Amino acid sequence: MRYDPQLAARLTCSDTERAALAPLVEQIVSFAEKARREGLLSVEGDIPDIEDRHLKLGMKLVVDGTDPAVIEEVFHSALLSDNPEGATLRRRLIVLDGVLGFVAGEDPRLLRLRLAAHIGGEAFFAAGR
Repeated sequence: MRYDPQLAARLTCSDTERAALAPLVEQIVSFAEKARREGLLSVEGDIPDIEDRHLKLGMKLVVDGTDPAVIEEVFHSALLSDNPEGATLRRRLIVLDGVLGFVAGEDPRLLRLRLAAHIGGEAFFAAGR
């Protein structure tokens, strides 16, 4: 996903804040791995345990069979509506990219690498293991 320079400037956050997003990446990837093994609907039982409200909404939309274009439209409105910045915005974009990759059936290894790029640094290289 490409971002305009104004949005990219709003993504600035500390290395510590970025590193704190690694568990979110792993959670999304674990859903993708499970869906690949057991089918898309296999993650439905995991949705109540998701703490991130944006990820929970995205996974509900996916399980309900919502068209990916509609999911993207809903997310762009919801994720950017309150003008977030820094780690909050970065978290929301990870969720957006993760949910869209998940619904598209993206390979979990590629998804991990793509989402880790949002975190950058060592997390990106560790994801490429």
